[in-house]
Amino acid sequence: MVVSELESHTGLFVQSGYDQFEFTHKSLQEYLAADYIVRLPGVPKGRRILETIPNELAIAVAISSNPSWYLSELIINVLSKTGLPNSFYDTFVNRLVLEKPEFYEFEDLVLAMHVLLTFWVCEGDISMNQIRIRNIRSDSLKLYIDLSKTLSAKISNNRVLDYYCIESEFPVSNTVVPLYRLRRKCEHKHFALPLYIVSYVH
Repeated sequence: MVVSELESHTGLFVQSGYDQFEFTHKSLQEYLAADYIVRLPGVPKGRRILETIPNELAIAVAISSNPSWYLSELIINVLSKTGLPNSFYDTFVNRLVLEKPEFYEFEDLVLAMHVLLTFWVCEGDISMNQIRIRNIRSDSLKLYIDLSKTLSAKISNNRVLDYYCIESEFPVSNTVVPLYRLRRKCEHKHFALPLYIVSYVH
């Protein structure tokens, strides 16, 4: 009775079968799920959960009270420790670009965005001898780079260089933005960061 009343007065739900109701639009479901996620005491963990909610996580970043901190925590302490499929990153990055969170200048986020870029464009592990770059649309990559630049307008990429050394002799892409392999510095081995990342740092 309650759901029927909500259906008739709010339009949030429609009856799809006997005693079955669904949201009128998936975006409503995604927003409410994201609102629930962002109110949790911590970022959700676990591959089986995370790989089913890339859209909701991107929205959670956008509606959180501190998008810069939330995304940094999500990438460095959750996603980087969870083996997620390429489809997760395709959806997550594209939805993040679409939502355009209002990032503030936060140094950890500069590093986190480069780690996210690595998981998105690379297939498998980045090894000493080989990096495989997925076929990412150039316009999508450019939108991602433009988004990441909004958070570092006054912060140089020195934050990345505090943790990584550029191996500039190893360009790995000839897309609209050249990508380079970076190797983590030995003195920072105690940080939970990938050994190699790719970056658009010059």
